[in-house]
Amino acid sequence: TDEDSKRAAQKVAKTIKKLGFSVRFTTFKVVNIVATADFGFAIKLESLALTHNEFAYYEPEVFPGIVYRLSEPKVCLSIFASG
Repeated sequence: TDEDSKRAAQKVAKTIKKLGFSVRFTTFKVVNIVATADFGFAIKLESLALTHNEFAYYEPEVFPGIVYRLSEPKVCLSIFASG
C-alpha cells in the first residue's frame, strides 16, 4: 500500500541519518509500481519487437528484454524471453 511504502522510505531515511547524513523526509509520492507475471511459455523477443515496433524497444546489447510502452493505459512493460 501507499502507507507501507511511506513507512519503508522513512526507515531507509532513518538508516541514512544514522550514517551521519542530514536527512529531511518532507515529501513522499508513489511514482512507480512493479508487478510480475509468468505467461508459462518463452517469448520470441526479436519477432515481438519487429511486429510491434511502434511500442517495443529492443536492444539486447543494452538490456536483455523489450521495453514495451503503451499510451493507454500509460504503462511501461519489461518483457523477457523467459515469458
